[in-house]
Amino acid sequence: MFESIVALGPPRQPPAGTSVLSTVELEAMVGRLAHLDFDIDDAQRITQLGLLERLKGAAAAAQARVSVDFEASQRREQAAAGLPADQQGRGVADQIALARHDSKVKGSRHLGLAKALVKEMPHTMAALTSGDISEWRATIVVRETAVLSAADRREVDARLVAEMPHLGDGQLARRARAIGYQLDAESVLRRVRGAIGDRRVTIRPAPDTMALVTGFLPVAQGVAVHAALTAAAASAKALGDERSKGQIMADTFVQRLTGQATADAVPLEVQLVMTDRTLLEGDDTPAQIPGFGPVPAAFARDLVTGRAGGDSADPDQAGRAKVA
Repeated sequence: MFESIVALGPPRQPPAGTSVLSTVELEAMVGRLAHLDFDIDDAQRITQLGLLERLKGAAAAAQARVSVDFEASQRREQAAAGLPADQQGRGVADQIALARHDSKVKGSRHLGLAKALVKEMPHTMAALTSGDISEWRATIVVRETAVLSAADRREVDARLVAEMPHLGDGQLARRARAIGYQLDAESVLRRVRGAIGDRRVTIRPAPDTMALVTGFLPVAQGVAVHAALTAAAASAKALGDERSKGQIMADTFVQRLTGQATADAVPLEVQLVMTDRTLLEGDDTPAQIPGFGPVPAAFARDLVTGRAGGDSADPDQAGRAKVA
């Protein structure tokens, strides 16, 4: 099946006897999914789950083809309108993002994935079209071959075809990288040098007024950081510390980065934004922490009084929040 698809390219016309799925029919299909037959036994429910998963993959493949066709059409229109070649294609990713209810950044990613699948990775595209792999699995293959030449990328694509549906996400990524290493070792070095240059630390909100502070580090440094925190946790546990290993590692992480005596004693000013009613009258209007986002009103009041530092927070040591 795969070989015939590869030889002919992505399917543009349906097999003989099969009608084209029109836009109106596609819209009707979406509506019909809400009326799936639920009066069935468990064996059929499992079958339904599998078919729906395959449908998601097939839909992702169709989206990829539509995206590539849309970009090509827009470029032709823009060229006919006299737009310079280096400006043709502008706005395409934004429109794709809008149609997919996604951000502009993700629109560019969707278009890049679509072009790679349709133009350079026929086996991965075929597996996605038949629903044998998910869109995320296809993304993994495209991502892990991004630094390769088009020819090497197609070679990785061909070698992975038999394994692709049977490997886990991590296994698939490692296998794609390994084949890429064999084909073009220099590309790996280019990627490593680029990644090292991109090292950084980021913060983003997590549920329950927590935060994720992430260090994007060279592997040796990352392993060294984790090993040091693990050793600190083991030493503390050996001395009878009742905190969990994870808690000790997290607290040690904060202490060593900030230089403070305990993780709770945050010496930094937090520009907490809240209304006077929230602060003084017990109002439930959420407060805001710049760079983080909204936090519950009660939690904000605890920040002001120093009671939100952690399990062992000491009001005399915990940092105070400056209210704006």
